[in-house]
Amino acid sequence: FSIGCSAIIVVYFASDLQYGAKLLHIHEAIIILGACFIQIVLLNIVFFHIDRRVRRTSATFKVYFLAMLGYYVPFLLVAFLGFQLYSLRDELLSSWGGSAVFVFLLMVLVYGSGALYPWIIRLTRRTRPVPEGLRSRLDALCRKTGVQCRIFILETDALKFSNMLAEGLWPGNYRVFIFSYALEKLSPEELDNIFLHELAHFKMDHPRIRLHIIFVFLLLLVLGDTWLRASGMETYQVVLVVTAIVSYVLISRWISRHQEKEADEFAVARSDAPQ
Repeated sequence: FSIGCSAIIVVYFASDLQYGAKLLHIHEAIIILGACFIQIVLLNIVFFHIDRRVRRTSATFKVYFLAMLGYYVPFLLVAFLGFQLYSLRDELLSSWGGSAVFVFLLMVLVYGSGALYPWIIRLTRRTRPVPEGLRSRLDALCRKTGVQCRIFILETDALKFSNMLAEGLWPGNYRVFIFSYALEKLSPEELDNIFLHELAHFKMDHPRIRLHIIFVFLLLLVLGDTWLRASGMETYQVVLVVTAIVSYVLISRWISRHQEKEADEFAVARSDAPQ
């Protein structure tokens, strides 16, 4: 999905050489979102067959695709808003006041999407309350770590994912989503340990750090593109985009691995069954 969207961004940068900065017209928006949707369908066909072989999922492709689509819709909406903001960069970055407005709008886009994502998950996916016995046990772990969050069961719709998601940017916004399949396959000790791992992400501000990286990446990308245009080196825009995307993937991948290791160590140190 990232590769597909990156290709669309490259195409949009290239078309910008011809058409200039402007808000996207409806036909342009349809083309861009349609291309992203096609990428989603094609990639999910591949992922579906991999899951059938590896996880032995019993879901049909329709059930699989509709379940995964709930994850992709928010990113499509954010990408569309990002395209619109990018198309206004020349007008906004031509003055100090406009530059401040651009940076502010970019912050709203990045951090606003992160803050709203827990609610978007509940709007696009089926969730239900946590059973009382499990809730009391998980609430005790929250008190033990000093992290308060709301907990939901996320229906996996016959998809064999034993996982949890930690989303949110501040204590009142923290949400942990437990995949329903995890309740079927994992022991209480395993559930507790994974839950502690998710709480560690909140305790160490990992969600905010990830958004800081995205914000800096996007800001540098736009500033670099603006500098190339001002210097008459528009032909290097595609090189800039590809280099930036590769750099972001490598850096974010390294940081993600580091955060996961930190969360594992946090969980082991506080688990009653670390083995």
